[in-house]
Amino acid sequence: MTEKARELTIEQQAQEELYLRPYHYFIDKFSHEGIFYFSYIDKCLDIVKSFKNKTILDAGCGDGFFISNLDDSNNFIYGLDYSSRALDFARLFNKDKKSKFVQGTLEAIPFGDNYFDIITNIAVLEHIKPANVNLCLKEMHRVLKKNGFFILVIPTHNLKKPPKHFQHFDLEEIKQYIEPFFIIKEIYGKYNMIFRFLLKFFENKFYNIRPLSNIIKRKIFIKYFADSSLRLAEIMIFILTKR
Repeated sequence: MTEKARELTIEQQAQEELYLRPYHYFIDKFSHEGIFYFSYIDKCLDIVKSFKNKTILDAGCGDGFFISNLDDSNNFIYGLDYSSRALDFARLFNKDKKSKFVQGTLEAIPFGDNYFDIITNIAVLEHIKPANVNLCLKEMHRVLKKNGFFILVIPTHNLKKPPKHFQHFDLEEIKQYIEPFFIIKEIYGKYNMIFRFLLKFFENKFYNIRPLSNIIKRKIFIKYFADSSLRLAEIMIFILTKR
């Protein structure tokens, strides 16, 4: 084990092992993983793309896939991540863009106060030690401009917690974290948990009704299950402003 590996938690090591390859760039949009992932990524892209001439931070950018889908011709875009391996991929796949990638942690964001108009934190807080979540939110509050927007994405308890995650959240739990720093403007529920049970019925080790399964994935999910009530959602997206 390297010195750096010893510094990482078990959860961080599990995430770091995924970055042996830039896996976000190779997710099939209609695979189980892809349907789940793009249910919230596409919504976040729609939100951020509505802004022009802004300074944007993707806090916990990983391999830079989200930034690769943003237009940086009218925005100044930065990606921040602790993983040098992930940032190498981010720079490689965004080499023709003006976006800049910086190594650092959410506990000590290497930017000045009131620096960003928009901050995105997409499926990142679950990778943070629970004892450090408040500090991370305090730091993102510090670097966000007074009239800026913070887009926060978190998994709920409806989603099974994988080894790379410290915790998942329900609405009241996440409110306790964010309300000292931010005001909730909007909340979106994404990926209705019922859909996962439907897929298990149509695709399993005993039989696979593939044509019907593909119709469900491409048509029915988008219409009925991509958006969800908060009670049944596996993902919650918050649009927040600075308190």
